[in-house]
Amino acid sequence: DVTLATSTVAHANGDDELEFAEATEISGGTYNVAAGAEVRFNGDTIVAGGNFNTAGVAPSSGIVSFYGPSDWRGNVSLSGRSRVHGMAIVSAATTIDADQFNMDGSGGTIWDVSAAFTVNADQIDSTDNAFEGVIDVAGGLSNRLTLNLTDPTAAWQMWGTMHLSGA
Repeated sequence: DVTLATSTVAHANGDDELEFAEATEISGGTYNVAAGAEVRFNGDTIVAGGNFNTAGVAPSSGIVSFYGPSDWRGNVSLSGRSRVHGMAIVSAATTIDADQFNMDGSGGTIWDVSAAFTVNADQIDSTDNAFEGVIDVAGGLSNRLTLNLTDPTAAWQMWGTMHLSGA
């Protein structure tokens, strides 16, 4: 188990893999991922902050991957390529600013939104702006998903399932 503090600075150089296999709490920090490299979170991960930077959005530009169950609770910057695959919970107000934020991994991601959740991104998928997973938004009036695409003429499509319940 590991806690990554706000002062953390990590570099994954070309073709490197930095994997967190067990429980990880990301309080903040800066994570630089070179072309061909990957930073991967496989265990239960709390994402409470952080600035993640890859070399761009091309398939070879490096990637930040959240494969294990993730709990989102803060402001996160994902510059370049990133993906979430598996179970994702938004348990506290969260804002994600991203370039390519693949929200549905390979189509099986489930998002449980129990707080205000804002995504500001160029893309929400690696090939199109279609979401093929499940989004559950439940609870009080402040629990909501706001998805803003950078291009004002762009739109995203729900190809999966969305459940809305509560107030």
